[in-house]
Amino acid sequence: MFERQFLGQVPIAQPGSRSAESPGRRWWMHHIFNTRALAEAAMAKDTPSALAAIAELWAAVKEWERITGSATAGVLMGEHTVLAKLLIDCLSLGLGGSCGATAVDALMRNVDSQRVLFPKDPDTFASLFGPHTELAGAYITDLAEGRMEDFNMHFAQAVKNGELLGTFTDRTFFGG
Repeated sequence: MFERQFLGQVPIAQPGSRSAESPGRRWWMHHIFNTRALAEAAMAKDTPSALAAIAELWAAVKEWERITGSATAGVLMGEHTVLAKLLIDCLSLGLGGSCGATAVDALMRNVDSQRVLFPKDPDTFASLFGPHTELAGAYITDLAEGRMEDFNMHFAQAVKNGELLGTFTDRTFFGG
């Protein structure tokens, strides 16, 4: 089971909480909060923290492959992670325009690939993963543009969507 630490000061799963008891929810909260940590570190030009966040996200890619029992699902989650980093890099370097649009387009094509190739119940997964991807793009963009109220709103929505993805993951891969 995924045992790596969460970055940042945000407590992800408290002992005894429902999230702490759920491997799917734990995985998704790790993914979401480390994506946020990567975006915040990149925008602050904090290279060591950005590298730590990407290391956490990459370790989670390998765990996703184990959870799903699918090398293809692992590769696609790896692609998702790399493309999210590309979007973050585009925005943190002030290259939003076509660079950011290319990253967003590629992220949405990744959702389509997941719909076709996900190992179990791909349509339900894509119906949850699509909003996850859109919300991540929104809060990353909000952060880059300094719109903190929008950032907080989109990030809260991403966490709620992550709970749904966690429930799907628990039901689909852990029988929960």
